[in-house]
Amino acid sequence: MFPDKINIKNETIPIFLNKSINRKRTLSFKITDLWLTIKSPLKINETKVYEILIKRSEWIHKNWIKQINLKNDLINHSKSESFFYKWEICNAESIKSYGFTDFNYSDLNIWYKKQASQFLISETNNLAQINNLKLNNIYIKKYKRKYWQCRWNDIFLNYEIIKLPVQLIKHIILHELSHLKHKNHSKNFWDFLKSLDKDFLINKKSLSEKGWFILNS
Repeated sequence: MFPDKINIKNETIPIFLNKSINRKRTLSFKITDLWLTIKSPLKINETKVYEILIKRSEWIHKNWIKQINLKNDLINHSKSESFFYKWEICNAESIKSYGFTDFNYSDLNIWYKKQASQFLISETNNLAQINNLKLNNIYIKKYKRKYWQCRWNDIFLNYEIIKLPVQLIKHIILHELSHLKHKNHSKNFWDFLKSLDKDFLINKKSLSEKGWFILNS
């Protein structure tokens, strides 16, 4: 049986081995939400997977520590009554520049939703117009485990993404706008998205490193 965790330099890292019928040959390693996810072909020798895992242990440890440090930063900001807005660190005083003069931390989610509704709707409409894409409605709400959704040419965005850097917010919006043209994650979809998002690979990597914090904050 494949191990459910590995110890690297005194760090115990939980492992999830995801075997997929759609993956034919290659392995992928990804650390998100303080888990190491390994995607592999369905019929693969697990001993071989483990051998590759050991060879990549230095990379795994490096990225694990990076995730730990980011999480600790988020916890420290939370304890100091500071918070993220477009990846800037804000507090009760700096938030006044965004027009919220009677700020109370209990109202923070109300403020987030208000700011997100204004910015995300405007940005989505703007990017749709620039790229000649037609959508029906835009809904801003909170989801527990996802950033977005596209159904029947309606786009649903998690207002928590307002905490992310602007370029990652645009990356998320462009992902959903691409579904207006290609409904699934086919090669045509990814090619189209890459044509809209010139820094696609950089943004995808950055979102995988930072994005899960917004769903756990």
